[in-house]
Amino acid sequence: MRVLFFNWEYPPQGSGIGRYNELLTTALRKNGHFCVIVTSSAPGWPEKEELDNGILYRLCPMEEMGWSEQSKRVLEIAAENRIDLIEGADHLGHCAALLREIERPRVCIKLHYNDVLYDLRYAQAAYPWQRFLILMACVRQYKRLAAERYSMEAADFVTAPCKEILLRAKRQGVRLSDRMAVLPNPVELPDIDSQQNSEAEQPTLLFVGRVDFGKGVQFLPHLLHAVRQKFPAAVLEIAGPDCSAKGIPSILRWLKKRTEDDAIRYLGMLNREELDKAYRRAWLVLSPSRWDTFPNTVLEAMAYGKPVAASSFGGAQEVLRGTDNIVGKPESDFFIEKICRVLSEPDLRRRIGKQGEERVKVNYLPDYAAKKYVNWFREVL
Repeated sequence: MRVLFFNWEYPPQGSGIGRYNELLTTALRKNGHFCVIVTSSAPGWPEKEELDNGILYRLCPMEEMGWSEQSKRVLEIAAENRIDLIEGADHLGHCAALLREIERPRVCIKLHYNDVLYDLRYAQAAYPWQRFLILMACVRQYKRLAAERYSMEAADFVTAPCKEILLRAKRQGVRLSDRMAVLPNPVELPDIDSQQNSEAEQPTLLFVGRVDFGKGVQFLPHLLHAVRQKFPAAVLEIAGPDCSAKGIPSILRWLKKRTEDDAIRYLGMLNREELDKAYRRAWLVLSPSRWDTFPNTVLEAMAYGKPVAASSFGGAQEVLRGTDNIVGKPESDFFIEKICRVLSEPDLRRRIGKQGEERVKVNYLPDYAAKKYVNWFREVL
């Protein structure tokens, strides 16, 4: 297969979608397929590179990615490289203009995250009044939302890393292609050595991701307070950038005001080596998101053999199926009780961690994800 990935995110820019593109194209190339990545320009980086995982074009600034002239350039690149399939993302609707072109390769839109779906949009609200502000912002950005919806509905194929987002789109009346599939995102298995993967001395919870309400940080003060009733030395480490929300300039500052001074260690943005150490010392990894289509944090924690406590909103429950990891409403007593039990039993932590590690090896390594991707597209193409 010859596949072109079109999306503004690719390292060093962006986060989850860019990392998905990098891992999947690497696995596809390893298995003999041809890949092209077309992404946004980055200061100081070349416009074109020949990488091990394919040819990379840094096309234009992010805000121009969805323009008609850029879409025509993408089609020129596709023709030059005899591309069979173009994959784009729902987020920001950059493929809308591309999909309006009559002569083009077939296009797949992968559902990662968008503001068309109400559950995803309002996951960013911790207070009722924020929902109104989010609605007003969406009204102002109606062109972007229209592009997101059009790209989802006009796509030749639709894929998603979890079934839940497809179901929610259908319930809301979004008309998706009949040719759709749930295809997993890949994750790398770290080089784990039992001597290097030892836990911290004090009970340590780890949260990896943006500090925002969509990631469920509003649940952390109550959760942490309850855990510290049983484990006074427990600490929460947060690895990720601070964010703002409607009416709240710093969510990290909001969070710190609601927790004990010694309860949180804010690590900021970590490089891979620093994040590796954070995962290794964690006793349990938290993913309390209000919505997360495919939480990469959950997969990474499982790959490290760490137990996970994840929200039942979104795709985490599908990732964790068949293991004894914690899945539930993060504000519930059940969720907190299960966390306390896992913290109190080292053997239980090891057993759950082993279950997660085995599930990653079977279902989410890059080679497996690439083979499933190719098999499905060969069938529908």
